[in-house]
Amino acid sequence: MQYSIRYFSGTGNTERAVGQVAELLRAAGHTVGCKSIEGLNSNEPDADICTADALILAFPTYAWMPPAMVIRYIAALQPGVGMPAGVLAVDGGGSFSAPSAAARLLARQGYSVSLAQSASYTENWTQFVNIPDSDTQDKLTIRGDAMARTFAQNLLAGHKEIQKSGIAGFLLSVIGRLYLLLGRRILGYTYIADHDCTSCGLCARTCPVQAIKLTGSAGMDGKALPRWNFSCEGCNRCINICPTRAINVSVARLLVFVLAAVGFSAAGLGLWQAVRPDWFLSGTGSVAANILAVTIIIATAHVLVFSVFAPLLLWLQRLPPFRRLFAASHTKKTRRYLAPSYRPAARSLSRPSAVSPAELE
Repeated sequence: MQYSIRYFSGTGNTERAVGQVAELLRAAGHTVGCKSIEGLNSNEPDADICTADALILAFPTYAWMPPAMVIRYIAALQPGVGMPAGVLAVDGGGSFSAPSAAARLLARQGYSVSLAQSASYTENWTQFVNIPDSDTQDKLTIRGDAMARTFAQNLLAGHKEIQKSGIAGFLLSVIGRLYLLLGRRILGYTYIADHDCTSCGLCARTCPVQAIKLTGSAGMDGKALPRWNFSCEGCNRCINICPTRAINVSVARLLVFVLAAVGFSAAGLGLWQAVRPDWFLSGTGSVAANILAVTIIIATAHVLVFSVFAPLLLWLQRLPPFRRLFAASHTKKTRRYLAPSYRPAARSLSRPSAVSPAELE
């Protein structure tokens, strides 16, 4: 049997899990082709899938959902016409609704998903969680490898199971959808490169969605520093791969974005209440109209935050009185994490000079 494994891996855990699965499938006499979806055009179908007998989709769990990149990939897949498929969701503490969500998306594309499970490795969300020490990482890696092999064994045995998420999973999936829509983008804007940045460009070269650009306008003292845009995937690769630990979360940016978004939203909702108090307060009007109005107000508030406050913050952080303020971060001394032996592919840039192989080591 010929398996096609497609995967995305932010900091290497998923790639490692895929290696475990592929090893067991090959040992059982099957042909396995593995490919990262990073190098694939999300707007074009993955034609190579048609030559396989079964598809395996593996990905990290972000806010209890598949990454936005993976969702776009599934949407661009050619109709499966009943092709067997399996889903492996990798997490750092609980995937909940992620496996079943991906299974449903694949089913809509015509794939027959019989197995959707998870494998738990070390957490990589350095923005908010201090990564465990090396001994704990080793234990978690062993556990994750075992769970990935169990997935492969279940696949070979024809075991059928779609991991259930329950009520908690459903509620968390709502948060996950909001994260995919706005959360990951907001957190991308909170990244900042401090005085330890050497302008090596490694973060920009390895960003899976090219959300990082090196620009002198963002720099201090003439340096070309990384700047994140609205397409951030939220994979946390950049903060974990930086060789000088220069990439951190700006607490000042985070607070300003949150306060501004809440403030704009509150102002908009207050205006809506003043204009249509009979609808907003008593509910005598159209429920759909209220929901649509609230959605538009909150969306507009976030657009204002990123169109007005983001450029303002980038300008302010260049001024000497504000440099230290915006560089202050709770992540500066926390641990970083990449899965053992993980080396993400680097693309070439015109500036600065190409990253050397030594930098990827």
